[in-house]
Amino acid sequence: DDAGVLDGGKGTKAIDFSGIWLRDRKNSDSLAGVCKLANVNRFLAKAICLVRGSELVQTEEGLSIRVFSEIPWFSLRERYTFSGNALNKRRDFRRGEMDCTMERTSTGLKFLMKWPEPWGGTEETYYVLVGDHTLHVKTTNTITQSDGVPKSISYTTIYHRRH
Repeated sequence: DDAGVLDGGKGTKAIDFSGIWLRDRKNSDSLAGVCKLANVNRFLAKAICLVRGSELVQTEEGLSIRVFSEIPWFSLRERYTFSGNALNKRRDFRRGEMDCTMERTSTGLKFLMKWPEPWGGTEETYYVLVGDHTLHVKTTNTITQSDGVPKSISYTTIYHRRH
């Protein structure tokens, strides 16, 4: 069955992550820790913690992501390409952009992001499909604090595909 599978360009079958994915808040790690590490204001932190899910559209060229929250004004749109770097707005809504790469792995996708000061940092995220309808997003953020010392946090967010 080849339904929902794109050719990875390497002669291998690639996983297609397209769909609406709803966050399983009960079984996911809290996002409050990364908000604190990134020193975002309490309104943005609340919107991030109330993220409901993501809409993913995958093509042979790359992936577009739209994140939506229970807070109506909060929405993120990002684009990634399989063939190099992409620039996306910073997720903390500070000025500047994130330099982003994405590649296929044997179990899904790997993202690397880097952004400048203030509160500069990096993110390494893995998308792993568990069965057909559960997505585990495993993330490690390293963010330089106001004292110049980088601190890291790792967390897992679980999503279920909406039918």
